[in-house]
Amino acid sequence: MSIYTLVKELPQSIQSTLSQLGYHKKDISIEAKEQVSIFDAGGDGRRGFYAIVALDGSVAPEVHYGSWGGANMFNPSNRVDTDDSMYTMLPGVAVITGSTGEKTYAYITIHPDNMVALLPVKVDITDRQKSILSNFIGLKPAYRNKYPVAEIDEMVAKGLLKKNKAGAVSVTTEGKNAAGSR
Repeated sequence: MSIYTLVKELPQSIQSTLSQLGYHKKDISIEAKEQVSIFDAGGDGRRGFYAIVALDGSVAPEVHYGSWGGANMFNPSNRVDTDDSMYTMLPGVAVITGSTGEKTYAYITIHPDNMVALLPVKVDITDRQKSILSNFIGLKPAYRNKYPVAEIDEMVAKGLLKKNKAGAVSVTTEGKNAAGSR
């Protein structure tokens, strides 16, 4: 199960680690799993990372980076680049995985026992509204379908979409959760 949550609503230990990793988006995907992989292949101009964070902040976070460009013969023991094992998640601990380069991408994995406190309020939406949200999430603005203003305004009123002064529409964190996307 995966949800989105606002970074500012996460425990301080996770917020500070995300900042240290260079993640500055307003929301982030959190997934509840019993196992996690720390592997990230990196890539051209990118390097993977993982961080182990105590949710209560009682232990300093443990942050590890891969090599720029991914695995290489000069650093064969770098776990981020080479270790594709699955590790058991412990309650009270979050694992942040992702990669950095031009932009930083990150995802949080927590034990299912810790997920209940983070679950968003369920919003009832129609299949049509779910389709609209998927369109806004998955497509660039130039490729999105044109929808009636009344439908968009209704979704703005529900907090699923946000409209700025210029009329540009974007998906909110609540909208991402209602659409069930990652």
